[in-house]
Amino acid sequence: MKTLSISPLRLFAFAMIAAAPIMAASGPVQAAPAKAKPISFVISNQGCFKGAGIAPYVNQAIAQRKRAAQRDGGELASFYVRVPARPWHGLTVTGVGLHYESTSVYFREPEAKVRRVLKGLGVRIEPNGNIPMLDEEAVESQLLSSTDGESRTYGASAVTCGV
Repeated sequence: MKTLSISPLRLFAFAMIAAAPIMAASGPVQAAPAKAKPISFVISNQGCFKGAGIAPYVNQAIAQRKRAAQRDGGELASFYVRVPARPWHGLTVTGVGLHYESTSVYFREPEAKVRRVLKGLGVRIEPNGNIPMLDEEAVESQLLSSTDGESRTYGASAVTCGV
């Protein structure tokens, strides 16, 4: 039986070709196409964002976390799902993140623009980005912020909700 021998340079080339879709997926966040179907969900002072439009992406992140927990106990890590640039009230939803005790929706636009749109929709936002709940005894809270680190590849700003 013959053994196959591959040079390190050729092996590197194969690895780069195989990884190309992954590298492309982590590139800059794109604007929603002009004819993209709007995504439906609600951000309010009533509770964490919710809606049928965002749920499938959150469920994908939950499935990632379950697989990681079964594989290596990775429940404390953050898991991200790219949303294919969907319009929402003049903004572009670009991703969802699932963190230890919170979930984020990512927007292509900067925090200042997201703040203006949310205020225009009647959402009360404090200067520090806190989105207070109407129920003062609510366990969960929401925060509007700019992104950094790994989450920056999913959007320029995020609304995060958690405990």
